[in-house]
Amino acid sequence: MARSKKLSYQLACDPFPHVQPTRLATKPKTTDSLIAKQKAKFIAMAKGKSKAKPTPTPDGTTPSEPSQPNPKPSQPKAPFFDLWDQKEEDPHQLLKSKFPGVPVEYLEPKVPIKAPEKKVPSFLPAVEVPHPGASYNPLPQAYNNLLKEALEEEKRHREEYNRVLSSLKSEQRKEWGRESDPFPAEKGDEDEEEESDGEGIRIPGKREYQPHDPHKTQSEINKAKRKKQTIRDLKLKEKQKEARKRWELIDQFQKELEEEGEVEKAKKLLKEKRKLEKMFEPRKLGSEKFEKPDVEVLLPEQLPKTLRHIRCISSDPLRDRFVSFQKRNIIESRSKKLKWSRYKPKFVEKYSYKAFSKEQELKYKDL
Repeated sequence: MARSKKLSYQLACDPFPHVQPTRLATKPKTTDSLIAKQKAKFIAMAKGKSKAKPTPTPDGTTPSEPSQPNPKPSQPKAPFFDLWDQKEEDPHQLLKSKFPGVPVEYLEPKVPIKAPEKKVPSFLPAVEVPHPGASYNPLPQAYNNLLKEALEEEKRHREEYNRVLSSLKSEQRKEWGRESDPFPAEKGDEDEEEESDGEGIRIPGKREYQPHDPHKTQSEINKAKRKKQTIRDLKLKEKQKEARKRWELIDQFQKELEEEGEVEKAKKLLKEKRKLEKMFEPRKLGSEKFEKPDVEVLLPEQLPKTLRHIRCISSDPLRDRFVSFQKRNIIESRSKKLKWSRYKPKFVEKYSYKAFSKEQELKYKDL
């Protein structure tokens, strides 16, 4: 016999019969609700609930129309979508065709789609196209261009090597100069003594004698005032003269301002260009800097004469992918470590467990 009585957990899950569920004051219009309304409208039209009123005759009577079968609801057809069509279409065209009377505000998504915050590490392609001069049958011009690039790279390495050697030699000369000076401190003391022998010795705590000016007469005071006034007038005239010159040179100043604006514009363009170029250059992500690999080129003697004697320059695809990741700023630059540092823990012997000699034991016992 089936049990008709509900258990306690079932009663707890069931809604209370005397309390009505809460409803929103204004339901948000969504595409599902609009589709349901459209279906209900089609069903009502099929059943004959929504019929058009017949037009009355001139006599005032309505003509009796013959009974017609219930028409089938005409569902809207989706527009033809061409995958390869490059024309820009409205993204909400399908929804507009389904719901022609609904405003677009209700059809668009409420929450805007956020753009990804992750920046592109580099604009370089994942697989770079090799230089046309490195092909198995290159054109003479392309092959010469590749040789020029390899020569410039080799010159750059040679200049860097010579720069390091010259810096080492200069440091070595400085060390030799320091060693050749036998008494550097004594020379400094002699120079200080020679400087101190000169005049200008001032005894601390004693003021220098400054004679007071004698009392000026009224005529001398007036003369000094007139002199100051003439100096002020001359300065004022110079300022006015300079202002007139500036007023006459307004066109020149305007040209200078235009030139400054052009310079600022050129600087801004150069900054944007440099910023764009940085997206094609490897950055320093770790402790080591990315070292650009040497230009792979075959000498004229090594160029194959037939396809049977082709020799691949770079035959390690794994290493090629590893260098590509470093160049595109996906991983930090690394190099092969020839010397491994082994972990060596420090050996510490506690005083309580230390092995003393017999003499030390006797010494500590006497204490």
